[in-house]
Amino acid sequence: DFGDSAHQGRSGSMSVSNGTNDRAVWCGGSITGGHSAGSQREFMDYVTVSSASNASDFGDMIDERGSGASFSNGVHDRGILYAGYEGFTYNTPFERIEYITISTPSNGTAFGNANMVDYSASPNGIAAVSGCSNDTNDRGIKMGGNEPVSGKIDTIDYLNIVSLGDSQSFGTITTATGSGMCCVSDGTGERGLGAG
Repeated sequence: DFGDSAHQGRSGSMSVSNGTNDRAVWCGGSITGGHSAGSQREFMDYVTVSSASNASDFGDMIDERGSGASFSNGVHDRGILYAGYEGFTYNTPFERIEYITISTPSNGTAFGNANMVDYSASPNGIAAVSGCSNDTNDRGIKMGGNEPVSGKIDTIDYLNIVSLGDSQSFGTITTATGSGMCCVSDGTGERGLGAG
């Protein structure tokens, strides 16, 4: 047993770490285990990974949401929280991207918006997305997801973790997914994998 969360249990949380700097933060998520109206939360908790203990309050995200992508640039200390389901209506995807400085407890800060060009003519959000990064090389990518007009999507988008702004088109995955695939990378080795 490592310890307990600082807030009530949540599913669909987004999580980031600053690698060997030893901090992990998990953010948002649903207190009911689904995407029902009012179930998403804005809480962020953190722990020191090498020390078993209860989590501490980190701050709040700008919005109540969960089931978004998350990634970081490792020891460069920036965590990205990408889109997700927002908290006030049922099953509504959201387009906001925000960031935190992982070593400094604080509230989330606006970064930009998810790339909407590939999804529909109107500005709709995306959720059930997955992401990874090339660590200290500062690029994050998002794979797949669900969009309310297009449904399951096959797009890959990217952003520069150190530069505020919207994500941009990168390419496509083999098969569209709307349930949140697993996305991992080998860090500065520059290979990312998506499965699910």
